[in-house]
Amino acid sequence: MNNTLTPAPNNLAEPGDPTCTRSDGDPKDLAEARHLPRRPRVLLVCPSGAIGGMERVVVRLGRQLATLGWDPSVVFASGEDDEAFVRWAQGQGVVAEPSAAVQRYDQPRSLADMLAFARMVRTYKPDVVNLHYGGGHMAAKDVGVIRLATRAACVVNVHLPVPWTEAGRKKKVLTRLAARWSAGTVAHSNSIRELLVSAGIAAHRVTLIPNGGQSPEGEHSKQDSRTALGIPLNAFAVGCLARMAPVKRQADLIEAVTLMGTAVPTAFLVLAGDGPDRAALEALAATRLPGRHVFLGELTGTPDQFFSAIDVLALSSTVEGLPMVYIEAALRG
Repeated sequence: MNNTLTPAPNNLAEPGDPTCTRSDGDPKDLAEARHLPRRPRVLLVCPSGAIGGMERVVVRLGRQLATLGWDPSVVFASGEDDEAFVRWAQGQGVVAEPSAAVQRYDQPRSLADMLAFARMVRTYKPDVVNLHYGGGHMAAKDVGVIRLATRAACVVNVHLPVPWTEAGRKKKVLTRLAARWSAGTVAHSNSIRELLVSAGIAAHRVTLIPNGGQSPEGEHSKQDSRTALGIPLNAFAVGCLARMAPVKRQADLIEAVTLMGTAVPTAFLVLAGDGPDRAALEALAATRLPGRHVFLGELTGTPDQFFSAIDVLALSSTVEGLPMVYIEAALRG
């Protein structure tokens, strides 16, 4: 995913650490096990239960950290369809757990919320807590809880460049405070890094780590992919792979492809992903693009077939950081 991750440090096991015991329970073996290195624990916290770009980064990061000798746990904010998120994460090779103690990034934190969050974090006994935020700012209360309630280092990832004129001065000040309390801050694009530095965070404390994409697995012909996905073989296919939420503005894309129909009669819209706007978008497409669209839902596995089937990738989002879908499209030519 990126080349900046390093193997886990060789920490000594804690007495009684279950990761270092043997099944036979022999006292001699258990004594020896106490001196075996244990994998350091990292808790990745995602303030969302939707399947989108940030969530894909978190899950892939957890998967890669495991290959580097870390013991990762992925916890996400409990929502309307926790089972779907858990199944999706399992399909990516990661065990993810919902928690009501994880608040969404844009929700206020009460004292009760902060105490519940502290209890949840302590349950995992992490060496590192990695917080992820999709709103361009950090939650100082979350970082403060980790600093006060645990000995874990806190690293914060910011995924979206929301201007401070939109986010507001209060969030700007709290983001600067959160950065001071954290061990480090990660930005996934230059625009995000510049935004954080403009909030007063020292440039050397903001690490730029661009998102990575999933490499293609095998070859997929356009004809086979279109047949499998229900796309006409002669269509000029415009594809969009994104969460169906207001910020993604797929309704605008539906209108754009409708207008294309005058000059390009074979224009066909392929929408992949899911989210709260899906039902409204399906109704709009049925009216504006009858017989000239398909909804694929949430893609499982790799997006190879999707990219092989389309002619053009389009995103109509209001704001983006460094969309993984652009990287994945570039990897496929």
